[in-house]
Amino acid sequence: MIKANAAFDFKRPGPYVDYLTLRLSAGPDLIWWQKYWPNRGEEEKKFFKVSATWEIELDLVFKNNVVLKFAFDSVAGIYPDPVIGIGYRF
Repeated sequence: MIKANAAFDFKRPGPYVDYLTLRLSAGPDLIWWQKYWPNRGEEEKKFFKVSATWEIELDLVFKNNVVLKFAFDSVAGIYPDPVIGIGYRF
């Protein structure tokens, strides 16, 4: 997966949240597929596929540099996948 990113930081004057970060990502997703159904009597099929990948992310950066991430990204270029994460910004 290769993605180009654009990030926008918004300073928040408040007691807890220091920044809101909006990140948009898009690019090609390079997938090596393998299909195999032995009970159907089919042979194993392997092929290479290129599809689009994307991500929309919102980060809450708190005053103590703890980051709370909320995002949606693509799985195999088709299905939206919700993501929630926590981290620390150095």
